[in-house]
Amino acid sequence: MRLLRTIFAVCVGILTLTSCSSYGIKRPFDFGEGDFEEPFVGLLKSKPEVLVKSLDYFPFSLLSPDTLTFENEYEVVVNKECLRSRSSVTLQFRDTLYNPVDGVDFYVNGKLANNGDISFPLDSLAKTLSVKMMLSPSLGDTTLVGNIYVLGDELDEVDVQNTNGYGYASVTLQYSPVKLSSWYCHQELGWPIILWLLWLLTALVCLAIFIFVAYLAIRLVLMIIALIFGAIRSAFESVGDAIDDLKDKFAGREWRKNTTKRAEQREEKKEEEKKDDEEDPLKMLYRDYPEVKTMVKSICNKSPSYFEERNIQVVRFGYRNYNVCWTFGGVNSKTCMHIHGNVIEANAGSLPGNGAYDGQLNEFLNFPLSNMTYKVDGCFIYTTDYMARTISATADISKAVRTLHRRQKDRSSEYKNWVRDMNGKLDDDGGHLIATRFNGPAERINIVPMTSSFQRNGVWANEFERNMANAVNSVKSVSTKIELSYSASSRRPWKLSTTTYIDGRLMHKSYQNKA
Repeated sequence: MRLLRTIFAVCVGILTLTSCSSYGIKRPFDFGEGDFEEPFVGLLKSKPEVLVKSLDYFPFSLLSPDTLTFENEYEVVVNKECLRSRSSVTLQFRDTLYNPVDGVDFYVNGKLANNGDISFPLDSLAKTLSVKMMLSPSLGDTTLVGNIYVLGDELDEVDVQNTNGYGYASVTLQYSPVKLSSWYCHQELGWPIILWLLWLLTALVCLAIFIFVAYLAIRLVLMIIALIFGAIRSAFESVGDAIDDLKDKFAGREWRKNTTKRAEQREEKKEEEKKDDEEDPLKMLYRDYPEVKTMVKSICNKSPSYFEERNIQVVRFGYRNYNVCWTFGGVNSKTCMHIHGNVIEANAGSLPGNGAYDGQLNEFLNFPLSNMTYKVDGCFIYTTDYMARTISATADISKAVRTLHRRQKDRSSEYKNWVRDMNGKLDDDGGHLIATRFNGPAERINIVPMTSSFQRNGVWANEFERNMANAVNSVKSVSTKIELSYSASSRRPWKLSTTTYIDGRLMHKSYQNKA
């Protein structure tokens, strides 16, 4: 039997998958050239393991192929003798030293050439072979050169040519490998900016999905924990109910009777306390106005031998509407007021009509409450701020001079103590907002620290007060409003702004509280 002749030539043209580009076949049996592009190639040539691993998993695996692929078709032509002998051939892809090529896989008609060897029968005069060469990007920028060997089980001769007509080879088959031709290919690594951006975008989307799934998982765990604790609580409640049932069963009616009796006693005690509160107007006053209780305590501390809480008489007229007065031996003292909401009506002391108590002051006006409006003697209106400082004083001067007849006395020593308490300076006097000559109150609500020269013989006395005195003496209608300005938490005003009407003529002026 004649030796089967087979000539087989492999020549690959470049046809890369997804990110591979081809430059064509340059010479016979040339695999050609191709570019491999993937993230982390080029800029990060060291390819950190965590980044490379990401390309093995979806969706990152969509960004780049694993290998660079070259593919072409070749035709094997044999004579009838070779066909009749049913010869078979083995094609071997080797490097120049006849060693298998590392990092390169060869496929013939879709079948992997194990260690670069592939065998097939010659069963037709012309056989078309599809040869695919796949390079690993780990080879980097490289040019690979090798040889193609062929051996057969019969001695014969075959011809091989590229289907595009670029290459042609003829060889005599032998039982040992015979070099058919050489092969060549070139690979270059690219730097794809777009793939970088796609990888970053994909990473961000995956991170967002991970965070969302983690959030849902945490919510689910918390819900499960809440359900578990709810079930445990329900179980404890059920056990408690069961214990109560056992108590009822063993204690019987007597236990339930005692329990009911104790509950009724507690309710009766609450009703009695509520009734006592309703029947005691002083307690109701303290409940509605807690600040009044503090004021009463201050008055008692000032003169503990004279003012006692038990001597306070309170009459309630309705919700937050009380008349409060200190009485001694059934006689009302000067310390009285009527409080309703945030308005207090009172008469200042030193007015006649109370016998032994005519010279007393109204202590309620010596300890003013915060954020209140005081209507005094029907002629004066004072407003306090959140620190219980007098911030405005309004007076009907003509009415006060005409209707009030106050018994004045020297209170300079008491005023000095007030001035010290109100952050006064060493040369300050206790100055009246509404002067004594106009029957202004002698109580603290009408007193502020004033520079002595300013209020004795300065512009306050010689201009503001004198202008009103001259008008009153001329039987003119006179009224005024004084607004006080303070610095931060100081109780000493630094400015007094006055608005005065004399027979309807408006005069406005501000005075600095200084010499």
